[in-house]
Amino acid sequence: MKTNHHEINPSAMHNTQAQGSPFWLIESLWFDNELNPLMGPSATIAESRRQNLDFPPIANAEDFESLGDVVSQEITAQFEEEDRTRARLFQLIAPGVALIPIMGMMMKGDGFFFMNTANTARIRRAVQQAANADDIETILLHIDSPGGMVPGTHDLAAEVAKAAALKTVHAHIDDLGASAALWVASQATIITANPTAEIGSIGIVTLLTDSSKAFEMEGLKVHKVATAEDKGAGLPGIEITPEQLAAVQIRVNDFNEFFLNAVSIGRGMSMADVKKLADGNVHIAAKAKALGLIDSVMTADEALGGIVEASEGTAQASLSQRHDNARRKLALNKRK
Repeated sequence: MKTNHHEINPSAMHNTQAQGSPFWLIESLWFDNELNPLMGPSATIAESRRQNLDFPPIANAEDFESLGDVVSQEITAQFEEEDRTRARLFQLIAPGVALIPIMGMMMKGDGFFFMNTANTARIRRAVQQAANADDIETILLHIDSPGGMVPGTHDLAAEVAKAAALKTVHAHIDDLGASAALWVASQATIITANPTAEIGSIGIVTLLTDSSKAFEMEGLKVHKVATAEDKGAGLPGIEITPEQLAAVQIRVNDFNEFFLNAVSIGRGMSMADVKKLADGNVHIAAKAKALGLIDSVMTADEALGGIVEASEGTAQASLSQRHDNARRKLALNKRK
């Protein structure tokens, strides 16, 4: 059930449980959320708002009018803050730190219900939103992905690069950062990975199945009616010609140039060095670090600890200073 990013008050939860209700979660969602169309904000929320208001002392009618203005402004501000927080596509995990997960197969849209997928279009909007948020200093991309589809990946990687020009973008790879996942991660300011993570698989692949013989064995013949010879290449029952395979290879190579160029720019490597690594293989974190694909090997907790330390006291620092501070803090954290 979608709860609209509703946060349950632990103390309220405890009180409800203490009253013996087995339905505290349902009650909380119904009475403390907009799921109930017949009610406005709950008494609990209203009470918390009332307690948080800074009421001026009332001595006369003018003071009473001032009180009304204060109440109106405070309530409006708190509603606006709630709306802003509810609309966020990222999670605030520490002051100034936005978490954006990239988990599962990457594709431009939602996958099937049995697939763990990462919607690149939605992630791109989250990165853009975090980059434009005044209260965010660092964006943490938490990655565990085998890669995915070309559509959407280039735009997401470009958005990460734009964000890294404004703020520190830290990509941490947990276990797997391959293919499209590495394409995106390569645009971050810093890349870390846990010790057993696999990183790499630079390249593009597509599959075409020539099922014409199978159809023939079943006594079936497919007639293709198209405006061009190569239109419909790869459709079931249609023979794939060497010329058609060559055309697909050209297209795959063209896509790969975008990938190679992104890694070259993002990681500060020459195109020649990137092409040497574009053999489709993945590498354990330590080797990936030696090859220049990542910056450091550490756990997610160590990475987060370094991010939080680096984000403290850097609001007025320049972008380059914040990046240098982030790298220094991560290095110190790793040596602890």
